Amino acid sequence: MPEADGYNLSYLRPEATAACVSGDEYRGPLVAFWQRGLGRSAAVSFPLGGEFSERIRAWPLYGDFLQTMARWLMGDDLPPGAGIKTRLDGTLLTLELLYDDRWEERVARSSPAIVVQQGEGTAVEAHVWERLELGHFRSSISLEPLQTVRGAVQIGESVIPFGPITAGLNAEWTFDRTRIEELQEVAQGSGGTERLELSTIWEAPRRTAFRDLRPWFYIALLVLVLFDALVTRMGWRLPELRWAPVPAARRAKAGRPVRQQTKQPEPEGTTTPSEPVVTQAEESTEEDAEQRKSKFRRAKRR
Repeated sequence: MPEADGYNLSYLRPEATAACVSGDEYRGPLVAFWQRGLGRSAAVSFPLGGEFSERIRAWPLYGDFLQTMARWLMGDDLPPGAGIKTRLDGTLLTLELLYDDRWEERVARSSPAIVVQQGEGTAVEAHVWERLELGHFRSSISLEPLQTVRGAVQIGESVIPFGPITAGLNAEWTFDRTRIEELQEVAQGSGGTERLELSTIWEAPRRTAFRDLRPWFYIALLVLVLFDALVTRMGWRLPELRWAPVPAARRAKAGRPVRQQTKQPEPEGTTTPSEPVVTQAEESTEEDAEQRKSKFRRAKRR
């Protein structure tokens, strides 16, 4: 490959492979490729057209280079009527095999097989499928954190590869459309806005949904202090509260039993001094009179 007019300096990711690097001291990758899930991706760091691409466009193998890369990115043709889906939740990898009625006879003769390789140089492990319904298999594999996984699914005479997949990948490189939609819904429900510059965050207007209760608390405290001073200055006294006994007549009217004192029989030959017998009605009358006098004295003092 000839020397390019210029290139964008970048760094190779751990899962990628460099096909061509620059000849300067940076040794930056000019062409890199890797497999992402079931697909393939490639990166070209030098311009293929425009003002700074004269040397590359003058290269005799320029057309072959682009065609070869495009064919590799297209990948191998998958068997018609069959495919697999991968989903990674943390360190749990879920594989789903889907096929139509054309594959039912071949699957009945030999069950689909799945092999997985974790890391570099490790042994290949075989896993078991779980049949959910007709034309639908599923398998769950627990992976090691930050471990690259590759594998393949064999159905009949066809092989469908998948990977590499990294478990527990850094959130900065995880582009999950579902997570982005959830974040947008939360931001919209909470009134959030998108800000790309960190310096403009502090310039955002204050939210009016929150109210400061301290001024109202200070006003209420001042009113209580002034009221206490006024009561002390005027010599006011709060009325005394006391539970009044319920008269016997009201209790009898309400259906409550009226307790009466019974006189115990005295043994023969003993004499006791005669004491006046006070009934409960007379006691309640005296209490009412005493209560009225107490109210009259309090009203007179005021």
